Amino acid sequence: LRSLVGSEMCIRDREKREKLDQIESEIELITKDLDANNKDKDNLQAENLKLKSDIEKLNDDFEKNSVAIKTIENDIGKNNIELKTAINEYKFNKNLIERNEGYFYSVSDFLNKTKHLSHLYEDTLANLITINKGYEEIIDNLIGSALQNIVTRTKDETRDLINFVNKNHLGRITFLPIDSIKSFRKNKPNEAEVIAMAYELVSYDKKLEDIIYHFLGSTVVVKDIDQAISLSKKINGYRIITLDLDVINSWGSMAAGSNKNKKSNTGILNRRQKLEESKINIQSLRSKAMILDNDLKSLYKSLEYTKAKLSSSNQTLAKNQEKISDVKSNITNLTYKIENLSSQKTDLEVKLGDNLEKVEDIDIEALKDKLSKLN
Repeated sequence: LRSLVGSEMCIRDREKREKLDQIESEIELITKDLDANNKDKDNLQAENLKLKSDIEKLNDDFEKNSVAIKTIENDIGKNNIELKTAINEYKFNKNLIERNEGYFYSVSDFLNKTKHLSHLYEDTLANLITINKGYEEIIDNLIGSALQNIVTRTKDETRDLINFVNKNHLGRITFLPIDSIKSFRKNKPNEAEVIAMAYELVSYDKKLEDIIYHFLGSTVVVKDIDQAISLSKKINGYRIITLDLDVINSWGSMAAGSNKNKKSNTGILNRRQKLEESKINIQSLRSKAMILDNDLKSLYKSLEYTKAKLSSSNQTLAKNQEKISDVKSNITNLTYKIENLSSQKTDLEVKLGDNLEKVEDIDIEALKDKLSKLN
């Protein structure tokens, strides 16, 4: 009887064990799926961390590029203003030279009316020399109106020009024939007060040497009147001029201040040099404009690239967030399934344990009595 009852219970236990094995298999499969989802979640979260870092850097690059673009656009604006100013300055200086403005009327008239005779003379003295910057007033003070003299090559050529001047009543013109100007050049004194000999402050063609030495050959430039007086006690036969235009002449007279009635010639000095400087400045500013324009294009290209990368990264980040949300939902569902199956497993395990105890507790004698009564 015990065997019969046990056999019946064993059948039920086997069914429960099969069910238990099935649940364990399901739990194993779901656990693998859960692990895969957790791994996907971790990978997506790690990718998003990197994306957020990349986006932060891209935003920083975008801001830097935007600031750089504004800076270059400002530089381009300033450069354009400087370029327009330089072009206007070039045109102004060119017009001054072409129209011979700034000269005495008679000299200007002569230059304008003798273009067909330009083969007979070089130019005005002012146009033939270049003066070191900062020393224009000194040279103007020393040479004076002679800067407007017309430099010629020979007396014979000068005679033809004089005839033209007289015939056309052009006014008073002074000529400087290179073949007849007499000069004297003194060496630079080896004294501490000396800045330079006046002729050292002027650049000129070698053929003009006698003319330059005629006006500047014995003039020394010093800092101030104290230096001039000190130097005059050490040297003889020199004219001394200070940076303030005070003068001690070689014969001893001294002059100070400025002649208000004297026409300044500084405006006609270094005109060709200024024209060349304006031309070089224009070329430099145009080159700078091209560089700035290329830099701006490069920055805009970089900005567009950064903008595209930002858009792409933000889209990927948003998609990853959606995937993470889906994966988390899957994890929640899978976890619920595992918990439910684990609960079923526990119930089956408990029931299997109870059945074993029930088999042990069966009262065989009581069963026998019931069977005998039935018979």
